Amino acid sequence: MAEFCGGDPTAGFVEMAVRELGERRVIYGSDFAGRSFASQLAKVLGADIPESSKRLILAGNIRRLLTPICKAKEIVL
Repeated sequence: MAEFCGGDPTAGFVEMAVRELGERRVIYGSDFAGRSFASQLAKVLGADIPESSKRLILAGNIRRLLTPICKAKEIVL
């Protein structure tokens, strides 16, 4: 898995991660309090990848990873 937060928005970084790791292994991170939400979202939203990949990176992948843990702890996602 690769998670994106912090650092400067670098062109092509998200595209490279999706190409090398696959869209199901890339996760968005906001780096809250360290960077602006806009700059961190722009890394994914501005990437030249399919919309379906963006949805996975922004929410789908972390949801898939956390669902079994949340179910075990009886937390509703």
